[in-house]
Amino acid sequence: MSNPAAIPIVVVSHSAQAVDVLRAVLRHGGLTSELTAIETLEHLPAALHRCQPELLLCIDAEVAQLTQIAALRNAYEPQLALLSIRHSLTEEQIGLDMSHGARDAVNLASPVRLQSVVARELRTWRLDQALKDTLTLAKDTHHQTLHSTASTERDALAVVQDGMLTSANHPWLALLGIESPDSQIGLPVMDLFDESSHADLKSALVACNKGGNGISVTVDALRGDGSTHTVTLWPRIGLHAGAKCIELRVPLAAPEVHPDVSVAPVPVTGLLPRQMWLEAVSGRLRSSLQGGSRYLLCLRIDDFAQIERKLGAIDSQQVLDRVSALTESMLMTQDILGRYSSTGWCALIERGTDRDARAWAQRLQARLALQDSPWGDASVKPTLSVGIVTAPATSDDAGSLFFEALDALQAAREAGNTQVVMVESTQSNTRSVTHDEGWVTAIRAALQADRFRLVQMPVASLSVVDTGMYDILLRMLDESGRDISPAEFMPAAQRNGLMRHIDRWVLSAALKLAARRNPTCLFLRLSTESALDPTLMTWLDAQLRVSHVPPQRLCIQVPEETAVAHPQEIAMLATALRARRMRFALEHFGIGPTPLKMLDTLPMDFIKIDGSLMQGLTDDAAQRERVRDIATAASGRGIAAIAERIEDANTMAALWDLGVDLLQGHLIQMHEEVVLASA
Repeated sequence: MSNPAAIPIVVVSHSAQAVDVLRAVLRHGGLTSELTAIETLEHLPAALHRCQPELLLCIDAEVAQLTQIAALRNAYEPQLALLSIRHSLTEEQIGLDMSHGARDAVNLASPVRLQSVVARELRTWRLDQALKDTLTLAKDTHHQTLHSTASTERDALAVVQDGMLTSANHPWLALLGIESPDSQIGLPVMDLFDESSHADLKSALVACNKGGNGISVTVDALRGDGSTHTVTLWPRIGLHAGAKCIELRVPLAAPEVHPDVSVAPVPVTGLLPRQMWLEAVSGRLRSSLQGGSRYLLCLRIDDFAQIERKLGAIDSQQVLDRVSALTESMLMTQDILGRYSSTGWCALIERGTDRDARAWAQRLQARLALQDSPWGDASVKPTLSVGIVTAPATSDDAGSLFFEALDALQAAREAGNTQVVMVESTQSNTRSVTHDEGWVTAIRAALQADRFRLVQMPVASLSVVDTGMYDILLRMLDESGRDISPAEFMPAAQRNGLMRHIDRWVLSAALKLAARRNPTCLFLRLSTESALDPTLMTWLDAQLRVSHVPPQRLCIQVPEETAVAHPQEIAMLATALRARRMRFALEHFGIGPTPLKMLDTLPMDFIKIDGSLMQGLTDDAAQRERVRDIATAASGRGIAAIAERIEDANTMAALWDLGVDLLQGHLIQMHEEVVLASA
């Protein structure tokens, strides 16, 4: 079964071995890809339309063949990047390949550059698609604002999201003789039409997704009594519940002709205006968060009125453009950026911890301070104030969060220029009190019914194809089977003394997983409650005897801040674990007051360098030296260093130079894999 989270890539190659090497290089670089390999060009058009790839690769193609591949690519989608991959490469060959249609040429024997180039092209493709979607949504939203009332009453309308019917109006139900929408909502859209119409409908939906609004398709819809009814659908991109959708519209009266008014989100910058940004954020907040936390930020240029008076209207606009471009360049794929005023920006970002979110804001401030002046007056040094609110795991009130972020921004501005103020959402504070009772009941029920599961994230190496080491994460399932991330239930578990029970479930399940798969090492988090539990080792001894798992396959990790707060207890824990040949690690390492001293006071096998130190690593010399010092000190003591929360290939390359070989994180959409559904 294909992995729906994998990146679709089409590869043209005569060598199956070369494709296997390529797959390993991409996997090693954190890219979970679904490679479709073809040997002859006659199959390329069908593969492109079937797979809808985000990238097209060819391996050791002759120049004439490369030209043909580029021509077929242009006929399918000119913006799709074509990369030429070769076993040996010269500057002359790179230029030749690019002149015949390749976006770039890379050497299969240089995996770091290959991974970086692939990551760059994937990001470019996704940004292009996001811009296209944004422009389409803006245009359609404009039309909907002008004509939605009359259209809704006149036309039959069904809404499709992720291939499922999510909404249908009364004219649609009446047209097809459907008594209740419940009989159709949630069904795959293809199930609503006769099989003879599936090919035409699928082609129309694909064309619509690529921006082909205004292209109709005639199909046979299935009526409530089992008969068919021929209808003409007009698919178009729309917005439903804050998320992208496809509307299937059947005009029931003579269609009106309206002028084609294209509405760009915001002139020059292309950023979403506040209302559209809030709608997009609302849709994201309602979705489940798989890891880390969400943060809503408001940013504003300090004392912009003085800058405007000094530079004038034209040059001061350059300052705004520079800040917009700089902010956009620091975003990740899933982040959402908008404008809330002429001098203010708003963003929803997803990061691992509060430290990561604060570090992102501070890095933006630092990069702005280093910018050269393009506006003709070097004395003008714009600065930013930032307000951050930590969003709850799920929310349906983006507006309230936005105003809380504005309040945090106001506090930052009152504290002086270039300040960052972070607050926790009042929604989270309220829910922590009112919802704890419900969460405690849900957690206890899940423990009793064994409704937890383990997922794994590989610990990758820059020098070894497969380390066999995995970071183990936890998910809980509710009674309906919905996946619940730790961000939702762990705070309640910590406040109500349930972490000891959860930790023991994880340890027991991990031992069974280790017995089944024989990994090199599984990294398991231990809460402070369990780390200080004097009965833990007795219980663990019994589990080890029953499982017959070699103890060195497990590595227990605790946060550095726990070791700082309880030095004697954690030293005893580490000593006891290593006496049993288990391994020990400190995670979130490097953020304490004297982290290097802990390398001499605690017996350990690994340190995990905190993800906040990875923020801005590529362009912050002081940060690089700090990470280098940590890695060098650890290596000198026989302790392996692992970099946490690596999000891009540039950071990965910087770590190689700093002597950090091991890393973990969502490098360019690395997704977790379910490894154990129950204990």
